Amino acid sequence: MTASSPNIAQQLNLQNGLQAFTTGISLTQLNITHTSVAANTSVEHSVVMPGLQTGDWVEITPPGLTSGVTIANARCSAPNTLQMQIVNSTAGALTPPSGIHAILVVR
Repeated sequence: MTASSPNIAQQLNLQNGLQAFTTGISLTQLNITHTSVAANTSVEHSVVMPGLQTGDWVEITPPGLTSGVTIANARCSAPNTLQMQIVNSTAGALTPPSGIHAILVVR
């Protein structure tokens, strides 16, 4: 997460007077280059993401259509390390689109 990442700190009013507080929500971008994923398999791909901490909740959006290959989940596996599970459900090897990924981090 960079200094230019927008941070949100606000109080939400929910039904029946319940309240929730949101802090530490950041939206950032990261240029990621993926490698080929073999047919009918899944792999874990790690990239360096400065500022990421274990316990952070991470959601990632790729830069384009991923036809046949999916980023199934993302997590912080160690400080400054973004770990993605990539699934290829096709009969041939595929490479997910590389480029600028949008990443939402909740701490």
